[in-house]
Amino acid sequence: MLLPITSMTAVCLVPLFLFLTFRVIVYRRTHRVSIGDQGDQVLLRRMRMHANFIEYTPYALLLLLLCEIQDVTNWALWVSASLLLIGRYIHAFGLSSPKTKGLYRVGGMVLTISSIVTSSLMLLLASFGY
Repeated sequence: MLLPITSMTAVCLVPLFLFLTFRVIVYRRTHRVSIGDQGDQVLLRRMRMHANFIEYTPYALLLLLLCEIQDVTNWALWVSASLLLIGRYIHAFGLSSPKTKGLYRVGGMVLTISSIVTSSLMLLLASFGY
C-alpha cells in the first residue's frame, strides 16, 4: 500500500523538526544549560517551539495517515496536508521572530488545528462509508 500524501507531508516536515531541534541543542551548548531552561527566556521560547511541534505534528500526521488508508479523496487529503505544512512552518516563523506580534503564531495554530479538524471529519465520514 502506497501512502504518498502522508509520506510527502512527513518528509516535508522533517527539515522544520531538525531546525527546531538543533536550535535548542546549539543554544544549550553555547550557553551551557544542560537541564531545564534556568530562567533563560530565549531558551524557553526555543524549547516551547520544539515542544509545540512535537505536541501537534504526530497527531496530525496520524490522522492524515488514517484518512489515506481509508481512501479519502486525494484532493481532500492534500488540503489537510497543506494546512498542516503551512501551519507548522508559519507558526515556527512567528515564534522565531518577536517582531511579528503573534500574527504568524496564531495563524499557524489556526491552520494546524484546521488540519486536525479536517482530517478528523474526513476520517469520521470515511468510517461510515461516505
